[in-house]
Amino acid sequence: MVFRFSWTDAKIAVRDTSRALEWLGVAFIIPAILSGLFNESITNTIVFIGSGILVWVIGRLLGIALRSTKEETQFKHAIFGVSLFWLVTSILSALPFVLLNYLPWDSAIFETMSAITTTGLTMVPNPSILPSSLIFWRSLLSWIGGIGIIVMALVGILTTYSRASKYIQAEGRGERLKPNIKNTIKQIWKIYLALTAIGIVLLLFAGMGFFDSVNYSMSAISTTGFNTQYSSIAGYNNIWIEGVLLFITILGATSFGIHYLFFGKKKWGAYFGDTQFRAVIVLSLAGSLLIFSQLGTLWESVFQAIGGVTNGAFTLVAGSFSERGDFTMLVLIVLAFIGGSAGSTSGGIKISRCLILLKSVFWRIKQSIVGKEVFFARKFERKPVSKEQVREISHFVILYAGIFLIGTALLIFQGNAMNDSLLESISAQSNAGMTAGITQPDMPLDSKVTLIGLMWIGRLELIPLLA
Repeated sequence: MVFRFSWTDAKIAVRDTSRALEWLGVAFIIPAILSGLFNESITNTIVFIGSGILVWVIGRLLGIALRSTKEETQFKHAIFGVSLFWLVTSILSALPFVLLNYLPWDSAIFETMSAITTTGLTMVPNPSILPSSLIFWRSLLSWIGGIGIIVMALVGILTTYSRASKYIQAEGRGERLKPNIKNTIKQIWKIYLALTAIGIVLLLFAGMGFFDSVNYSMSAISTTGFNTQYSSIAGYNNIWIEGVLLFITILGATSFGIHYLFFGKKKWGAYFGDTQFRAVIVLSLAGSLLIFSQLGTLWESVFQAIGGVTNGAFTLVAGSFSERGDFTMLVLIVLAFIGGSAGSTSGGIKISRCLILLKSVFWRIKQSIVGKEVFFARKFERKPVSKEQVREISHFVILYAGIFLIGTALLIFQGNAMNDSLLESISAQSNAGMTAGITQPDMPLDSKVTLIGLMWIGRLELIPLLA
């Protein structure tokens, strides 16, 4: 699919995303308030307020400058708008890290891109050196990114059904919960808030402090895997906390549609009636056993496997994943490549695509046996699957794998080992957050740019649109 894009098209896309910049500016108020509550330096508060005002003004001025643009939004505008906004957001959200002298610009943009794409790779190995306001800002960005920052900005902004639906398609949240698009967005909000609140309450009961409970719940439901301390969750030495985080991370990698059926429609068998949810469980169990065969520690193996499938890589042991052995890395690469359910906060190519591809092989074999003149239904989750859909999915997977290999080659060319490059590349592209040791504060600029690009492309799932 190739789009012809004009200056007018660019103005339409920027017009539609200018209001989202205003909302991003408003979001800076939250860490500004926290910096005061935690008695941090007044400089911290001023930086957050000043950054928020700057971002809000940029969005406002763009909106005023382009308000005369009356053309209707088309799908190509949505694609351009979503892509541009995520890049701009990663730059503007990095302001507090830079102005407070915690990170240089390149590392700060890497950190915020990792946050809003819910990847979890970090330039801050020891988050405890950061003030609480910055820790929360990073968690908030990842929480926003989990649901899709553009979708969140749609609330109260886009009044026409067509424009809103195009932006949701571009964001990869095409599964409808209700016929009306605004009601769909509201339902996503309610579900996301409810699951986050459940995570906070469960972590509090498990023995975690309130501030950490909020940060870890936001990080888990968005399948990011950010920590608030160097020792990760291993520092708590609490199996209940570890279990809660696994539970919330799995919920984050589950389709919003299934959550709606369970919470909204009271269909108590919705989860295990869903093919993708069952696949997440099966992949987690299989991955756990495979990793256990090398590591020999069951609980850590479970953690690694679920982190790979859900792309929310919390760890029980500090250090890089390269220390777990080549076989464990291979298992994690495969799991991260597959990812979680479609319509969830997880990354990867998504389980639904994998299952449809596997079914298409079976359909092809069956057709060759029964003959071309015999018709039989091709369905996935009781919905018909056309040959065109199978073709599009095949193209998506091929291009996804191609970009993964290109990213790997670039990292190897930059002086990294092949195994480490494979894991780091798929971790960035699938927004999994597992590092083989390549992601470090002092890594070369070209490596940072490579990983930033992979995180951006992987989160937005724009690859099939390049075909």
